[in-house]
Amino acid sequence: MLILCYGMPKSGSTLAFELVKGALNSAGFRQETFVNHARGLEDQDRNLPGLRNFVKNLDREVIQSVLDEIGPDRLIAVKTHSHFPEADFAWIEQQQQNGKLRIITSYRDPREMCLSLMDAAEKARERGLEAFGGIELMRRAQRNVRNRIVDFRRWAAIKGALRLSYDTVAFLPDEAIGQIEDYLQIKSDRKAVKYYAFAEAPTQKNKAKRDRYKELSEAQNKEMLRRFGEYIRRVCEQDEQSWFDECRTAMLKMNASESA
Repeated sequence: MLILCYGMPKSGSTLAFELVKGALNSAGFRQETFVNHARGLEDQDRNLPGLRNFVKNLDREVIQSVLDEIGPDRLIAVKTHSHFPEADFAWIEQQQQNGKLRIITSYRDPREMCLSLMDAAEKARERGLEAFGGIELMRRAQRNVRNRIVDFRRWAAIKGALRLSYDTVAFLPDEAIGQIEDYLQIKSDRKAVKYYAFAEAPTQKNKAKRDRYKELSEAQNKEMLRRFGEYIRRVCEQDEQSWFDECRTAMLKMNASESA
């Protein structure tokens, strides 16, 4: 079974993934590194810190190739930031319903994601790196996050997908691990999982603070609420299932019309 962990960048996605990976390892499902589209595996020590299973440019063919590589007897977690073609929505949902795939998504208040993106851009510039280097203005961070929310909504709209909030993953890890255990029907050593995720695994954290949106000025917060108010209210504050169901209905209708 493929455990596909989708997260928006700077949403705590790496920490969420490492909690999943740690829980699986602790439950007896060894997590082998067999795919990494960002770094490749040729001439790489597959036990290197940070060399995790990672896929991008996802579509039906790529997902099927990963499913074939894992096979029916293993449970392997793979991380992605990728979107998928709209036409593949129904097929992906069918893999989930058939028990070949489980989808775990992570999300965060978009105001905090914007701040974290800007922090990462500053750190990248200080180190002479290009990662996030183009995100110099808040409006660019907002555009980045807005586009990613569309991808998150589609992944999380797949029937049966698990949603993990940043606040739960980062500050209530026992609760997050409990959700992961229930979802994957496994039992882990929670103390070992937390030590792995928070002390051993590289997670690219910036400040790891609660309610970072309070760092915004009144004017900045007002602008953020104008752009992201519905998402903040319906998802971050209320975890409203209907927001995802609306997307699922639209996606299935589109798939049906395309196959007719």
